[in-house]
Amino acid sequence: TFVQPTTVVTDYRTGITGITPEDLAGPGSIPFREAQLRVAELIQDKVLTGYCIWKDLSVLGLAHPNSEVRDVALYVPFRNSLNSLDQIVRLPTMVWNLMGRRMGEGKHSPTEDARAVMDLFRSAEEQWEGYIDRLEWPCYLPPNAYRSCFV
Repeated sequence: TFVQPTTVVTDYRTGITGITPEDLAGPGSIPFREAQLRVAELIQDKVLTGYCIWKDLSVLGLAHPNSEVRDVALYVPFRNSLNSLDQIVRLPTMVWNLMGRRMGEGKHSPTEDARAVMDLFRSAEEQWEGYIDRLEWPCYLPPNAYRSCFV
């Protein structure tokens, strides 16, 4: 489902995203507020697994309990393995270095991103959840500008 923009879009980056103006204005698109409400309902009482989740929550104007987020961009053991303690590593770089798999060639694919994130998470899920069970938080905090996205 496409979401109708709330501001003027000056560059659709169609070559990368595959999205055209017609996609966002067509009969298959929904108003932003409807999308926001649908997502809020879908994620309520759920653990979110993703990459840089704070960006998505911020765009949607939503907040989520930090204890119910598994963000591979912030997971300390991944960051240690990548010698990247002070910066976020791009998802394709993480997948290549931690899993030996290429991704992100050609048009952007949210499905490919989601699969890569889940594969990364599953590769460390037992250890990750073990940290949480012992009340040891295994992730860095998101950037300060996004703290309002977590409760």
